[in-house]
Amino acid sequence: MMLCSATIPKSCVMMAQCCSLSVDDSALFDAREDGDMYFDFGVSDAFTANYSTRAEEATAPQQPLRDPLMQLVSLQKAVGCWMLDAALGSVLGKTSEEVEKSKPALACRELWATILALIWLHGFKMDAKEEWELLAMKAASWLRSQNGPCVTECVAAGNALLGCSVQKDAMGL
Repeated sequence: MMLCSATIPKSCVMMAQCCSLSVDDSALFDAREDGDMYFDFGVSDAFTANYSTRAEEATAPQQPLRDPLMQLVSLQKAVGCWMLDAALGSVLGKTSEEVEKSKPALACRELWATILALIWLHGFKMDAKEEWELLAMKAASWLRSQNGPCVTECVAAGNALLGCSVQKDAMGL
């Protein structure tokens, strides 16, 4: 390796200080075989390997930290509806394409998303009903206020998509 002396840019010194590394203005650069230069802070191979592993983990897709019920609760809008988006699809265990493709033609996106959320709650989370009952009542109230012409069709399509058999009246509709 070729070594040369250089002044370290201020941003690198600040980074090194954040990492609790000891750096002075006469730190060395190392030249790699491919010609790229990098700072040699005298960091141990163990530290570098650990840092590399953490960096790779940070770029890997993250799994949800919360359970699906808490995710669904956090997605409900203040008015009581849900939005039809990838986050809702993820909670339901479906892709955005699957959810969108199953939507009845006359249904607005929010009406469809809200019915799917209610079906999922009644179909998969009855053991936690006390936790989501008020949330579901607010959603049902919002749905009734929409006077949607295709609620029955949406319930049937939602049951088919989610593999449930939740009745419209069980959801307060």
